[in-house]
Amino acid sequence: MQETYTWRELLHKIITDVHERQRIAELLKINPVTLTRWASNKSSPRPESLRQLLDVLPSQRQNFVELLAREYPQFFLEDKSQDEILTEIPASFYEYVLKTHITSPAHLRASTIRTLILQQILNHLDHLELGMGVLIAQCQATIVKTQTTSSTSGRKIRSLRSTLGQGTDPWSNHEHQTYFFGAESLAGHAALSGHYMIAQSHTSTQNLFLSQQETPEESAIAYPILLSDHIAGVLSIVSTQSNFFTTARLELIASYTELLTLGFDPCDFHRQQDLDLGIMPSFAKQQANISNFQQRVVQWLILAQQNGEMGATRTLAEAHIWHEIEEFLLSQA
Repeated sequence: MQETYTWRELLHKIITDVHERQRIAELLKINPVTLTRWASNKSSPRPESLRQLLDVLPSQRQNFVELLAREYPQFFLEDKSQDEILTEIPASFYEYVLKTHITSPAHLRASTIRTLILQQILNHLDHLELGMGVLIAQCQATIVKTQTTSSTSGRKIRSLRSTLGQGTDPWSNHEHQTYFFGAESLAGHAALSGHYMIAQSHTSTQNLFLSQQETPEESAIAYPILLSDHIAGVLSIVSTQSNFFTTARLELIASYTELLTLGFDPCDFHRQQDLDLGIMPSFAKQQANISNFQQRVVQWLILAQQNGEMGATRTLAEAHIWHEIEEFLLSQA
């Protein structure tokens, strides 16, 4: 096979596929003819277009970097490494989160900060909207019933439950769906080990994380949200791009995960030693038991009122129903 000597020759090979040429052009917001002109050396892209070209072709990124350096050596010298820039959370965003932490009402503080950070992660890591999903899976604390109260303190954590999600296509419609993750999942492995877990290709994500959902993720990462030796849950990210999680992106995700600790109340953190994750069934089986969640909450509240339980709140009702669902799902795996 003849060696590819220039980045233009490599681009020509790629855009020989008409559908791929159209896809790249749409992402770069240019005419497909422009790609052909670049490949035939009839015109040259602007520096910003070169950067975007690297982003839309992650599987060929390293090849393009090496070949582009031959024609544009100054480009990589003058322009700070994109990886170097990528690892930095904007100082203005840090300030915004801290201000939100100080000024938000106590009952809204944690959820507001979590939402802000997930949105920022999407904007930062998937600014071209190539396809990414981010979610937080929190420790599902076990409820212990007594004659006077219900408590979650000091009990084993049997699963993680997604409580917040954001995404671009094909995950934009999954923001409000709930999933339980057990020891079988990438998120579960990360929580139990206390270290991030990563899968860089579709083959390695099989039977892990969102692969049960038959979505087109190519790479995935799960990063535990830790405060000393306590854990609140896991930040999970999936991408349609294989080998997406470079060293630079891992550093950036680590920084966002640290910042996420501000998005949880002290009671949300549990001792690492209290993790005792079980095995959860497929997401399809889970949804069959979660779909009537709101109806069960209402029924629980009505029954509690009929029994004269004055302290029955919606928050308490939801906690009980999630616990019931978790116990049932654990018994079905």
